[in-house]
Order: sequence, then structure tokens, then C-alpha cells
Amino acid sequence: MGCSNPAGNIEIVPLKVSYGQYECSTVTATADVASSHNNDYFRLYNANDVTSFYVWMNVGGAGVDPAPGGTGIAVAFAVNATASTVAAAISAAIDAFTGGHFSSSNVAGSADVCICNMQPGPSTDVASGVGLTGFVYAVDTQGSYTNLGFCDGDIEQQFEVASLEVKAHQTGNAILTNIIQSTTFKLDLALLESTSAQFKLLFSQVGTVGTPTGGTLEVVGVGSASNGRNLINLAGKLVLHPYNLVDADESGDYAVWLASLIPSSIVHSGDNPKIVNVSFTGYYDDTRQTGYNQFVKGPHTQAGNFKA
Repeated sequence: MGCSNPAGNIEIVPLKVSYGQYECSTVTATADVASSHNNDYFRLYNANDVTSFYVWMNVGGAGVDPAPGGTGIAVAFAVNATASTVAAAISAAIDAFTGGHFSSSNVAGSADVCICNMQPGPSTDVASGVGLTGFVYAVDTQGSYTNLGFCDGDIEQQFEVASLEVKAHQTGNAILTNIIQSTTFKLDLALLESTSAQFKLLFSQVGTVGTPTGGTLEVVGVGSASNGRNLINLAGKLVLHPYNLVDADESGDYAVWLASLIPSSIVHSGDNPKIVNVSFTGYYDDTRQTGYNQFVKGPHTQAGNFKA
């Protein structure tokens, strides 16, 4: 028919649910001594190793791009710069780099640079390239991205808006307006698949995965060691993708940048499949633009990645 029918807007949209961690690393810098860092570099990789980068030092403006292969990020600082100055320059150069592959931070006076990928997924660990004597490289969080598998029942996204009712003496109980104070994203999910790898993921934020002291086999545990744990530091990206669309088509996706993953119950049955119920809570991600820093619907891996 040539004219649209309202009934044509009705959809049944099953979703694929994926969840992943951002790779985060710490690079500890050392001081430059008489241009000792000039033209030296270390290696950095974005999510899924789509692109390799080299972060090279341009000391006192006398540096020459070493061009070892990959995409270069130049870091400028003065001759004999202190370790904290070098670290601050590295952080600023990475954070200013266009394309939104990484976010970076450095506490004033510290020689440590925290570097996080802006998308989840495994990547080659940060590593030395050439030179930079004394630099230390450590991975704080390994990147990952996992399809959570088949789900039971409907998938309901919950959006809560907290607002303040504004009233006035002159108008009594009449509500003059409401002022938004916060927004919250929540999602409860019933998972039908329960592989060993998935079980480890589901309990990774509230529990411990490892081999106990004196033991030889890995277990998943929950105990008092988790008390006081700050979940936003462990949160990952949650993506809901229409099952009938190819992965590259993100037009119907919902993406939550930082979501904690909490298992709430495990249902065992002699008649029905085992179900693991989990809950996600979304947080604000300060590395993203404020208009989109909790969740987005649509292309969420586009250039820039909504970087602040």
C-alpha cells in the first residue's frame, strides 16, 4: 500500500544482550634527563586491537616521529621534565587525541597515567616500545566483551526519573513545576545459559574468582572480601541489540556505558531450565558528553564515541 498503516509500526523485537569491560592500564613515567626520552615510545591498542598506537616523546620540540608502524600520538614536554610533568603531558596528549579511542587521567604531582579504552573488548596489553628507561606498564582491568546468551521471558528496561516538586506559598498545593534531579537505568534479566565462563563473569563484581591459598583448582566465591567494593570501578558496557539486525547495524541498539552486574538469584528445577537472575544498574560516565553519558539508543561506536 502507498500509505502507511499505524499497525505497521507494531514490532516484536527480540534482543541479544552483551556485556563487557573496558581495558584500563597504568603507565608510570620517569623523568627526562638531557632529552633521554626524545623519540622513544610505548605501544597502546584500542578495543579488539582494531588499531595499534605508539605514544612517542617529543622533547623540547626536537623530536622526530619514529614511525614504527601504527598511529602515532605525540607527547611534548621540556628537556629535563620531571616524572610527574612527563606523566601529565602523556595524559593530556592521549586525552586530546581525536577519534575517541581512549580516555586518560593523571593526578597532579603523580607519575602515574591511567589509560582506558573507550569501548569494551580484549586488546593487547600496553607495553614498552623503544626506550623510556624506567617506565612501568601495568594492566588494571582486562578488556572483554561477552554475549550473555539465551534469556527467559521479556526484557524490560526501567528508566527512573527523580524530580523535585516545586510549590509556592501563594498557590498552596498546586505544583508549579518539576525539576529533574537524576535519572536511573535498571535492567533485570533471567539468563538461561550457565557456562563456567559466564558464571565467573556474573560473580566477578560481587565475588572472587581464583584458587584459594593452598588449593590447586579455581573456584567462584562470595565473601566479606567484597564488602566496601566500589562497583562503578568494576562496571562495564551493557548493549541490547535487536536479534534480527547484523552486528554492524546499531540503529536499534541501547547501550549503557557503565553498568554494574549483580546476580540476584539462581533457580534450580527438576522440570525447567536453570535460571540465573541478574540485575544491571547504570551510572553516569564522566568521560562522555553530558547529554549522553548514561545510555544512548542508536550508533554507540561511531567516531568520537561521545567523548567529553
